[in-house]
Amino acid sequence: MFARLRALHPGSSIRHILFYALILNAARLFLRVFYRVRPTGHKGVPPSGPLLIIANHQSYLDPPLVSTGVHNRHVDFVARAGLFKFGPFAWLISTLNSVPISEEGGDTAAMKETLRRLAEGKAVILFPEGTRSPDGAMRPFKRGVAVLVKRAKCPVVPVA
Repeated sequence: MFARLRALHPGSSIRHILFYALILNAARLFLRVFYRVRPTGHKGVPPSGPLLIIANHQSYLDPPLVSTGVHNRHVDFVARAGLFKFGPFAWLISTLNSVPISEEGGDTAAMKETLRRLAEGKAVILFPEGTRSPDGAMRPFKRGVAVLVKRAKCPVVPVA
């Protein structure tokens, strides 16, 4: 059983895999009970290999909504560096595989780390506007998003 889990989530410890599964299933239950959310369209998501998931960011619930919609895969996140300043939340998002990225742009270290994770065959969620959109309107994408998509050379799944 553990060999199968390790094969599905390369580079992750069993402790990390189980913690991630606990948080993911708690989020699924919360979203189903309180918001009646049932993911659709996830059958087109490849079960393995590198994957870049691009989603509009309208709510604090977007990260758990998008990640719970990706079945049978753990996902990594690209998150703005400011989110890593609050201790307990920083610990949580770090544990859930988040890559901090500077809000000012030009963060080549975050870009390289994201490309490395994709090269390892991981799925990465990116909110290309860089922050939430309070009115739901699409904001301009950060310039590095196009560079990342071009260099990643992997499937890109848009999420609405």
